[in-house]
Amino acid sequence: MRASPPAMSPLRKFIEEMIVRRERLSDLPAIVPHFDPAEDSIASRDSKLQSTPAQEPRGVPVKKQINVVGAVVVRDDTILAAQRSAAMALPGMWEFPGGKIEAGETPQQALAREMNEELRCTVEIGEHLETTSHEYDFGVVTLTTYYATLVDDEPQLTEHSEIRWIPASALDSVEWAPADVPAVERIMRDFSSGAA
Repeated sequence: MRASPPAMSPLRKFIEEMIVRRERLSDLPAIVPHFDPAEDSIASRDSKLQSTPAQEPRGVPVKKQINVVGAVVVRDDTILAAQRSAAMALPGMWEFPGGKIEAGETPQQALAREMNEELRCTVEIGEHLETTSHEYDFGVVTLTTYYATLVDDEPQLTEHSEIRWIPASALDSVEWAPADVPAVERIMRDFSSGAA
C-alpha cells in the first residue's frame, strides 16, 4: 500500500509553487496609481504619483475566500470518502474529509486536527495532491488535498451522513463537490497508471 505518488515533474512542481505564491499574494491589497489628470507633463505626473488600495466597483460584492484542506486517505486500492449531511452546505455531495485552515496553522496541521475532530481518527499526512479553487454561491473555496494513511482508529461519523471506502477506479460513482472533482480525476489517473 502506497499513500504517496512518485516525485512530481519539475514543470508540475513549478506550477504548484506558482499557485501557492499567487494565493499568498492574493491577500495583499492591490496598488493602483492615481495622478491629477489636469497635469499634462508625464514627468510632472510621475512626481505626483500616489498609491491607494484598489476599490471594488460599486454594487459588485467581493466573494468570501475560504481555504480548506482535504485528506485523500488511502487503504490498499480504496479511498475514504465522506458524504455531506443535510445540515451542511452542498448536502448529499461527497468530499474528501477535512476542513478550514485556522489562523496560524499549516495546511498539514489543519488536516490532522480536522480528521481528529470530524472522524475521530489519526492520519499521517503524505504528499500534496492538488490545489484547486471553485466559486460557489457562498464564496470561493480553495481546496488543498494531501494523500494520507490511517495511523489508528477507524473513522467514525460525527458530522457527515455517511463515510465509505471507494475503490480508486470507481471514485466517479458518487457525486463529488465541485472543488473535489480535480483531485478525484487525478487520483483515478494515478491509480490507473500505477503511479499511486
